[in-house]
Parts: sequence; structure tokens; C-alpha cells
Amino acid sequence: MTDQTIEQQLANVLAAHREWVKTKGKTGVQLDLSSAFLTGADLTSANLTGANLRRANLRNANLSGAFMLSANLSMANLTNGNLSGLNLRGANLSNVNLTGADMTSATVSGATLIDVNLFSANLTGVNLSATKGPER
Repeated sequence: MTDQTIEQQLANVLAAHREWVKTKGKTGVQLDLSSAFLTGADLTSANLTGANLRRANLRNANLSGAFMLSANLSMANLTNGNLSGLNLRGANLSNVNLTGADMTSATVSGATLIDVNLFSANLTGVNLSATKGPER
């Protein structure tokens, strides 16, 4: 068992992930927080490029100004999250719950948006024109 707090553990894995992003995978470790319980987490301006957050519970989390390029957020819960200015370019948002999320000025170009719940989400300044949806 570790004496580190959850915040310290998260800081450590984020540091390893930053190194992974910076070195293009040569060193560091790709962030895998799949199924993690991160309700209310403060990830303001974090670089989560390429991270795996599949099924993560990020309810009420602050991801404002974060970078999540090509991240996997499929089936994640981002209900009531602060996603303002979040960069989701190329991310997988399939089956994501964004109910009540503030996505003001978020970047979603190239993101996959299939079966996304946007009920009461604030999409002010969000351009959805280059997103990917279900094949027809």
C-alpha cells in the first residue's frame, strides 16, 4: 500500500504521460485511466494527448484548457464538467455523456461523435462541422 494521496498519484502518472507525449512514446508512459473514478478532478490545462480515459467517471471535473488530442473518451461520463477551451481534436467521444457540460470554445474538429449525450451542454463557440459521426 502506498502513502501517496490520490492527488500525488495522479500528478505522478500525468508527469510520466507528459514525458511520453514529449518524446513521442520513446520514454515515459501513456496515460491509461480507463474506468477511473475522477469525479471533481482538476485537470486544468493538462496535456492528455493520446490518453485512454475509456469509461472514466469525470463528472464535475475541470478540464478547461486541457489538450486531449486523439484521446479515447468512449463511454466516459463528463456530466457537468468544465470543458471550456478543451482541445478534443481527433478524440473518440463515442457514447460519451456530456449532459450539462460547459464546452464553450472547445475544439472538436476531427473528433468521433457517435451516440453522444449533449443534453443541456453549452456548445457556444464549438464548431461541429469537421466531426465524424456514424457511417450511413
